[in-house]
Amino acid sequence: SGQKSMPAIASPYVPEGYELVWSDEFDGAELDSSKWIHRAVGRRRRGGVISADASFLDGAGNLVIETSKVGDEFQSGMVSTQRSFLGKYGYFEARMKFPVHGGQNSGFWLQSPGNTGASAPPGVTGVEIDIIEFYRGRRGGHAANVLHWGGYGDNHKFEKNSELFDDDGDWHTFGLLWTESGYTFYRNGQRTWHTSQSVSHVAEYIILSTVIGQRTNALEKVSLPDRFLIDYVRVYAENDADDGRDTGP
Repeated sequence: SGQKSMPAIASPYVPEGYELVWSDEFDGAELDSSKWIHRAVGRRRRGGVISADASFLDGAGNLVIETSKVGDEFQSGMVSTQRSFLGKYGYFEARMKFPVHGGQNSGFWLQSPGNTGASAPPGVTGVEIDIIEFYRGRRGGHAANVLHWGGYGDNHKFEKNSELFDDDGDWHTFGLLWTESGYTFYRNGQRTWHTSQSVSHVAEYIILSTVIGQRTNALEKVSLPDRFLIDYVRVYAENDADDGRDTGP
């Protein structure tokens, strides 16, 4: 649909000296195929299957990633910018509202095309950067910031910050400031974690997803569909006067 709408008002959490370089406000009637593709369609992820039908715009300015049961299968969605936009360093932010029920993980994350298990260091292969991974457990909401590198086999390594987080079923804003020296994670403008471990120095793409949990009992007992809503995704880069852009006379 090719919408090119830009935000009227920047989030108050954007670091000073950063300017908008990419965004989707999810306005319009259908997902902008010049920005997003449906990722992992038809693949089983834990207790469910990824379906292209599960990710769509609601017409009210939000991306919906819907969890439903179709026949005997739980389905959910995943979209990515892997064919249209990859960024290295910057401030990445999204405003979102999580699903109501447990048994599923909703995420806003970055992935590197080279994170395949090669023996090269994470700075070279890239790192899966989970800006927010949210799920509801027995003790309430859990919000995690996670780094994964070395692929997902024998070389897999990870570092994680996890907190109990009562989201009150409301909208919340999550951000990542990724620099050459480390990562700082934010929730509603408050810093939740900083680490200088395993810094990726390669361009990465954005993913938004809900993945059904391995054990689906939490979803067997509730009425579906359930929805993960994303109001916007925005990417800001450090404003460098010497970056070659024409700024006028």
